[in-house]
Amino acid sequence: MSAVDLYPPDAEDRLGFSVLRQRLEGHARTPYGRERLEALRPTADLAVVTERLARAGEATSIVQSGDPLPLGSTPDLR
Repeated sequence: MSAVDLYPPDAEDRLGFSVLRQRLEGHARTPYGRERLEALRPTADLAVVTERLARAGEATSIVQSGDPLPLGSTPDLR
């Protein structure tokens, strides 16, 4: 993943990334998920943006289907 050098230096906070991370942190089921969330940064890499949008679309479809997610115990297997 390529990161973007943001200007001004606090642009990430101004864009709401810190608020988004805080809201999502409580939903992370594993330490690995929390680490991935903390590492998430804005990017200008079109391939990365496209992949992230596709994942978001998949997640939206799953939630909108109303079917329960099979997310039982999720041990950290690293």
